[in-house]
Amino acid sequence: MKILLLRGTGFLGRAATAALWAGNHAVTVHTRGLGHRYPDRLRALEPDCVVDLCSGSEPEAASLVQVFEGRVPHVVVASSLDVYRAWARFHGLEPGPADPFPLTEEAPLRETRFPRRAWADERRSWRRNQDKLLVEQTVRGRLPVTLLRLPYIWGPGDH
Repeated sequence: MKILLLRGTGFLGRAATAALWAGNHAVTVHTRGLGHRYPDRLRALEPDCVVDLCSGSEPEAASLVQVFEGRVPHVVVASSLDVYRAWARFHGLEPGPADPFPLTEEAPLRETRFPRRAWADERRSWRRNQDKLLVEQTVRGRLPVTLLRLPYIWGPGDH
């Protein structure tokens, strides 16, 4: 299978690239976001699947849709556990009692937007516009997508 891996050189990307190569897939790793300079080159690759590890905001997800809508058989988008109401309540971003455990994929989603803005500073300004819930809403229904809601991840190479 021909796979295009977006942001494939970071912490998750290195592990994903190694696993895909081990599975004998033809992997092209793109190290930057979609931007405005690369869409034609990325489309020309004609991937069977795009794995997006970089869309963290609604505009980034809209770029993914713009580049690949109607042009790729499948897309995998890395999301986050921060889409759940339980996460927002745990961090004091939404009122209410804790949700019962264990959580399932059907657990209630948070209602607040841009949950990481309170934690944004000069070094972490990307947090101002990050919202994986908006990413999910932007791609769902427009791309043939699997949303992969990742938990907190630690391990070798994690910064």
